[in-house]
Amino acid sequence: MNKICEYDLCTGCAACANICPKGCIKMLPDKFGFKRPVIDESVCIKCRLCQKICPTNNLVDKKSPKVCFAGWSLDNFDRQTSTSGGIASVISNYVINKGGVVYGVVCEKIDVLHIRIDSKSALSQLKGSKYVQSNISENLYKQIRRDINNNLNVLFFGTPCQIAGLKSFVGDKSDKIIFIDIICHGTPSQQILQDHLKTICDISSIQNIKFREPEGYFLTLVSNEDTILYRKGFPEDYYLNGFQYGLFHRPSCYQCPYALKERVSDITIGDFWGLGNTEYSKDKVSVILCNTKKGIDVINEVRDSIFLEQRSIAEAISGNSQLRHPSQKHEFYTLFHRMYPIIGYILSVKICLTKFYIKNYIFKLLYSNSRFKIWYNRKKTA
Repeated sequence: MNKICEYDLCTGCAACANICPKGCIKMLPDKFGFKRPVIDESVCIKCRLCQKICPTNNLVDKKSPKVCFAGWSLDNFDRQTSTSGGIASVISNYVINKGGVVYGVVCEKIDVLHIRIDSKSALSQLKGSKYVQSNISENLYKQIRRDINNNLNVLFFGTPCQIAGLKSFVGDKSDKIIFIDIICHGTPSQQILQDHLKTICDISSIQNIKFREPEGYFLTLVSNEDTILYRKGFPEDYYLNGFQYGLFHRPSCYQCPYALKERVSDITIGDFWGLGNTEYSKDKVSVILCNTKKGIDVINEVRDSIFLEQRSIAEAISGNSQLRHPSQKHEFYTLFHRMYPIIGYILSVKICLTKFYIKNYIFKLLYSNSRFKIWYNRKKTA
């Protein structure tokens, strides 16, 4: 057996590798760096557990949101050091205080991966957006199952496809895990990110990567002395531009079955884009969609630590396109993927984004004209 699901529909969730009783499935990168299951057929016993567990073959149930909130952490430091409103941090602290464990994504130098955290002091590692697909090891879900069997409270953060993979893996024990998904815009591979970093500096000097700052979207590389090696934002940074415009997401992202209002998690979080009239600043406000009774119960447990205002579900959906449909492919997506293995990352991305940079240059020239600037700002706020 050499195929688990359709190639372009594989999300890389690693459920198949975790379930294999012989350990004959490894998650290895393809030529674009996307992790995919590779089967050692000399060891495979053809039990087909991998095919049965695959959430692409057997879609996980989704639930419509029951209630929507705008919210943020009442701890000002927590809120300011978070990408959005700090809701993830509040819930993580709640689970750790109950003697539980949290599974989330960290940046270890240039590697982005899911890890297990069992202490409050380590929770800060989970802060910040990571605009790249995290690595899930062939043992991570097994560790989560052990935690469940040991009656630990478990909180898992991930993209919807990763949550679907874990839910498929644990089966009827899903009720013992708090699932929180992010509103995902698609995931480039770590190989693409690392190829980008190589064009900037010696990657061995990078100790941390940040993708977002209070001022907006910035790719910031930091050394071990907290020295900033590089900091460029959208639209100056090639990687952020490619990410924003869907140039190099995983193929499955463009036909994602989870990019809709029905969710696979207990709670969905993200920025509250499109937030309407309020009596407070719209800066660093999280959207919180409670999709299950468990999700509502969790929010009620941490209510004293967060500001909450109930908003309409329709408002959250209208303000965030990824709650309505998957990301759109860039018009030169196919061209990029044909050129990339041959001429490399930097030349491929420059060619494919040339049209964008020309448009951006023209806009800057026009915007320097005061009349155009007034007209444009009026049109934007109308």
